[in-house]
Order: sequence, then structure tokens, then C-alpha cells
Amino acid sequence: MRIKELREARGLLQKDLGRALDIAANTLSQYENGKREPDLETTQRIADFFGVSVDCLLGREGREKAPGAGEGVTLDSFTYAMQEETRDLTEMDKQILLSMARQLNDARKRRDGESG
Repeated sequence: MRIKELREARGLLQKDLGRALDIAANTLSQYENGKREPDLETTQRIADFFGVSVDCLLGREGREKAPGAGEGVTLDSFTYAMQEETRDLTEMDKQILLSMARQLNDARKRRDGESG
């Protein structure tokens, strides 16, 4: 399960997530460490909290719902791949990558504006 990964990506402590889901922090720790499995209802509540599919929460291949997005909105395969590939980058590396993406987007807009 990807509970720990999703929790840490959002800067939450186990006690914070546990409080939000009404789950004891030690139970959450057991879920994260694979010592215990949540029941189906709890699994769905955790997935809903993070705005991901149960498949994504379980670490299965697939597409993740965009956090905060409405039903049916998913990250495309490129975005999902980028999320996976950038997981271990430092914050500075992520900022550089984001800056590069913005520069590419700005260059494309200028090109499109010139040809239109």
C-alpha cells in the first residue's frame, strides 16, 4: 500500500492522518508497514481522502485521480510517469524541473502566437 508515500507527499504526520480518518496512529503505522491490512471500507476512505483510486492506493499500475479534481478526472500517463520519476528528487531539483516546464510552455505559446 502507498499510504505512507501519499501521507508524506502531503506533509502529514501519522497522527494527523489518523485523526482525519478516525484511525489510531498505531493502526495506521501497521497499515503502512504491512503488518496489518485495512478492511475494504477503510481502504476506500483512505483512497477518498487522498483523492486516488483504490488501485493506486494498493500500488497497482494505473492512473491516479488528480488531487482535488472532480470525479472522472485522471492524470494522464505522462503526468503519472513524471510523478513516479521525480519522487526522489530534491526540492531544488523539482523547482528546476518546474522552471524548465514553464519555459517550454512559454516558448510554445510564443511560437503559437507568431504563427497564428
